[in-house]
Amino acid sequence: AAAAAPADDASTHFAQGTMALDLGTSRLKISHRPPPPSSPGGGSAEPSVTVDREGFRYTPSLVWTGPDGTETLVGRPAEARLHDPRGGRASRPLDLLAGGETGMGGVEKLLRSAASDALSGVLGGDGSLGDGAEGPLFVLDRSAVGGRSYSVRPVFTYPPSPAGLDAYRDIAGGLTSPPGIADFVLQPVAAVAGADRLGLLPASSPPGGPVMVVDVGGTATWVSTVAGGGGEVLSSTPLEFGGDTFVDLLVGHLIRDFYGDGASRGADPLDTSPSLDDPAALARLYEASAAAVHELSNKTRTDVDVPYLSMDPETRKPRHLSAGVARGVVQAEFESWVRTALAPRLGERGDGALSNALPMPTDLSSLMASVLMSAMEGTSFMPGSFRAILLVGGGSRIPLVRTSVGEAVARLAGDAYCRERLVVPENELAEEIGVLGATVI
Repeated sequence: AAAAAPADDASTHFAQGTMALDLGTSRLKISHRPPPPSSPGGGSAEPSVTVDREGFRYTPSLVWTGPDGTETLVGRPAEARLHDPRGGRASRPLDLLAGGETGMGGVEKLLRSAASDALSGVLGGDGSLGDGAEGPLFVLDRSAVGGRSYSVRPVFTYPPSPAGLDAYRDIAGGLTSPPGIADFVLQPVAAVAGADRLGLLPASSPPGGPVMVVDVGGTATWVSTVAGGGGEVLSSTPLEFGGDTFVDLLVGHLIRDFYGDGASRGADPLDTSPSLDDPAALARLYEASAAAVHELSNKTRTDVDVPYLSMDPETRKPRHLSAGVARGVVQAEFESWVRTALAPRLGERGDGALSNALPMPTDLSSLMASVLMSAMEGTSFMPGSFRAILLVGGGSRIPLVRTSVGEAVARLAGDAYCRERLVVPENELAEEIGVLGATVI
């Protein structure tokens, strides 16, 4: 699939630069690139990630619909209702787009709200569009449209799967004037562009060689081969895990320790989401577990404290959860799930996700080695042909993911190759490199 990219620097046609919207499985990220220095009002032309009014560098990719279907919340308000005991349904925008029938209004509301906030924050204006706001945000000529619109080139990234792309284009058309001014860029292509712009790709490797992108998102991972020159994705393999999988598994671990057999999971062994009869308690466990997984990216041990989690049925006194969690505990839970659920499922898929030249994976390291080898076999590229292997996405900040991908690359091509060509952006850049790169394509 080819990425849509203008032949010239399209940002020169827009007085206020370029804005990229990266709709991920868990987070929506936005970046802005000022006009080129040669343009009126131009500056450094280096992109930066926007920060919302609450100081966050992302918006949760969530749409929540009330029990009766009359109320729709998006972003952080939707996240607060994830485990609401009053009911309702929370959906991921990419899932809604792939379904293509219902929920499109919620996806547009999420994009419109986040983009409006970002535009007003960077370029001025009150940005208060309200729930019923309509009309374009991104325009070529502000004088021809009026209202709260900006002469900003919009770029939308999308995953390697084409499912939902037509619906995504339709929604973008409602945010732009004229409707065809938006560009759509494949997420792995955007990641390579960002790494190239920031000088992260090794100079010693073949300059025109392909780049393999391992994008570990919130709920999914994609392993893609991007052709030299950066405009085309030659192959992509989806894997059913992401950073949120670690949170799910930690929640399940804490529930089993605290409630005994009070936790349950779906019939599908690949489903890591635990359930609990007390939605409020489950919500608090998720909040604490997400914070713990984040802390364990930098520490080997952390504490999880959730006071007044439940009531003892015999003494009628409150029970408090206070537990120390080691990084190794979460890693063991994940490795067990990879061995018993993920690896067998990938082997059953029949789409060549795993290499036939390697045994069935037993952990994340051997699984990634098999997936990377299969991707190389499918494109007929040898390891030496690749300019780099680029590890990105919010989930790539988890130590087990970084270690496992490094071990996989070393297993296939050697330690020296791993040191020279495995590129792992640090900190926030790991999950922001794609949205930054989208503005320079």
